Amino acid sequence: MITLRQLPDFDVAIAGAGPAGAAAAAHLASTGYVVALLDQKTFPRDKVCGDFVGPAAIAELDQLGVTDRPEFWQTNEIRQAALYLDGEDLIIQDFPQVDGLPDYGRVIPRIDLDHWIVQAATGAGAEAAGGAAAFWLTPEGAMRGLVFSP
Repeated sequence: MITLRQLPDFDVAIAGAGPAGAAAAAHLASTGYVVALLDQKTFPRDKVCGDFVGPAAIAELDQLGVTDRPEFWQTNEIRQAALYLDGEDLIIQDFPQVDGLPDYGRVIPRIDLDHWIVQAATGAGAEAAGGAAAFWLTPEGAMRGLVFSP
């Protein structure tokens, strides 16, 4: 086992490499922070999810460079939301046009989405490590229980 104390100093350690953690790591690393991105799982990994990525998240993925990937454009585009009851459509409506956001969402399996965002983070300079477990920081700032294996 390797403890964080045996690794280089980091400005930020992010526990959890899902979309929020990996996006935060990408933004911080791209501005010069030394970032450790840690997760219990090793990526790519799958996660149960509805897989819908809405317009605001699509805009974030664009900022991270994920939309530059050819695989991104192979995912299903969604332009309408619908509500059905007993097989009948009650409401079918296009996504609203909001300044600065696309008027569509996409269906992206989490195994791909999360992996792409982690790759954006490591591409920006974050150091990612799977098999990690974060526990706590002491009041003095010493890390306790933040352990991962190579």
